Amino acid sequence: MNWEARDEVSILMLSLNLFQYIHDIRMQTSDAGPVAINMGEESDVLLPAGALDQIRSVAQGLEYQEVVPAKLKGKSGIKHKFSALFRGKGRYFAVDVYDKVLETDILRGRIKEQDVEIPYCIETADTPPGRALKLAKYYQITIVTSGDLNRLKDVMKGAGSSRTP
Repeated sequence: MNWEARDEVSILMLSLNLFQYIHDIRMQTSDAGPVAINMGEESDVLLPAGALDQIRSVAQGLEYQEVVPAKLKGKSGIKHKFSALFRGKGRYFAVDVYDKVLETDILRGRIKEQDVEIPYCIETADTPPGRALKLAKYYQITIVTSGDLNRLKDVMKGAGSSRTP
């Protein structure tokens, strides 16, 4: 990897840490209190009940096998963690599950997707705020609402990467 590419990855990772910090502060000051969400590599917390089971069911129906642990090494050399990672017919697909999606989650997902070079989507229990939806559209990150199994199936059918780990 040349120095320019390393600098770009360093800047992206620094940005990710900054967004994580901002996100943590927002969660601590939320009127509703902290929300249990998947924070990626930083920590393991509870995911929405049943969300991963639904994703696994759709993936199995499309002949994807779950990769455990759900980690994949990116171009930067960093191992990225996902809520679920699947492989089928030589293709990969990653999903992160959140109770509530914020702009920082979209940016984190974009960095992961770009670094590992595989298709990726976010599943959430709630409809994200408008700013998060605009950001997801800009970065072409697919957001699927929990329970919308047909949309998730369509996304997984149309996606896939032949990347090898």
